[in-house]
Amino acid sequence: MKKTTKEVKKEIWDSLSIEDKLYEIMLQKVRQLILKGRESEAKTVGSASKILFPEKGEVALYSAIFEVFWKKGQYKKALQAYRAGKRPFWHAEAVGQYYERQGLIKQAMAEYENLVNEYFKMGKDFLPLPGGPAFLFRLGQWYVKRNSKKARKYLTLYLRAEKDKHGTGIGIRHKNAAKALLRGI
Repeated sequence: MKKTTKEVKKEIWDSLSIEDKLYEIMLQKVRQLILKGRESEAKTVGSASKILFPEKGEVALYSAIFEVFWKKGQYKKALQAYRAGKRPFWHAEAVGQYYERQGLIKQAMAEYENLVNEYFKMGKDFLPLPGGPAFLFRLGQWYVKRNSKKARKYLTLYLRAEKDKHGTGIGIRHKNAAKALLRGI
């Protein structure tokens, strides 16, 4: 019988140590305070969590802060939390897309490269991801006139997703453009 999301969450919660539960409660309190516009109180709770749980590091705290500000559309505050949390890779694509929308292409490409480099650290077989992803194509496209070696790397990796598909059956959207760019390098 398939478990519901609620049941899975309960199992995960039950498996946590008391220390981990307290830390999660503090993170949730930080989120709630920011949502209510009580940022100074959230900062106090965040500071307390860093003192009480120094071994947890600040990445989870700043990631939580980033997520709340991002949802609220307060992107400058979200980006401050992102940088304070040492640019966690799981937010890099969203940040890159934001920079692209703002016309800050160089910053966007830096975020996408951060993401790709983190994926490579996870293992050489981790990439390509199903469907491309499109940021690999954009990186390759951006590097065509700047660094042909990097352009070839990213475009080839992007096109490899079409072959691998990881069993998803998802094709890639910029296949013909990526092939044309590779031919031109």
